[in-house]
Amino acid sequence: MCHRAYRWSIIGFLFALLLHPYASVFGAGAERDRVLEGAKKEGRLVLYTGMDTDEANLYTKEFSKRYPFITSEIFRSSGEKVQARFLVEHRANTHTADIFQTSIIQVYQLKNLKLLARYISDEAAAYRDGFKDPQGYWTAFYQIPYVIGYNTRLVAPKDAPSSYEDLLNPKWKGWVGLETEEYQWFYHWMQILGRDKGLDYMKKFAGQNPQMLSTKYSLQWKWCSKCFRI
Repeated sequence: MCHRAYRWSIIGFLFALLLHPYASVFGAGAERDRVLEGAKKEGRLVLYTGMDTDEANLYTKEFSKRYPFITSEIFRSSGEKVQARFLVEHRANTHTADIFQTSIIQVYQLKNLKLLARYISDEAAAYRDGFKDPQGYWTAFYQIPYVIGYNTRLVAPKDAPSSYEDLLNPKWKGWVGLETEEYQWFYHWMQILGRDKGLDYMKKFAGQNPQMLSTKYSLQWKWCSKCFRI
């Protein structure tokens, strides 16, 4: 069972092109033809991604239908490992990846390092502000809302927290579970509250002795016999 928090912290899984000879904005006419001719000669597109392999395959298959002369390849891992691999390759002056898709945190870091090229698709105009980079370095690919899950055998719906602030209630001390890699929740909650209020909240939240555990989705409830899960 999931109880929706009154605010959603959104993970922006982003789609941005890396520095590459053909990673510029597609123009019309002669410029587009030039880019396509270059793509035909190379004949290869490499996607570095943090999404599930099955999902990534759906996109590369559709891409191949439109551009059958290009072979698509996928490197899939966690966002941190995808970024680490790219940075190692960059330092070795080996630029394998054409497209980088992971969380907003890794994308911002690469943008700040000036390792991304601008790419503004025809569809970008349909995205609201906040779902695309003002300078055109990334566009949101999909979003995941954060919710609070709770054990319905131990917590009645009427007693369940209705916001993240409710988790600071002393009665929930030691009852809250949090994934060890949920730094994205930390980042977005800080964005929502602001630095000072965000840090104040996190210090109070740490005082609740949250259970920091690493789990797989298929096992996420086995350890949750007496706790909430963010």
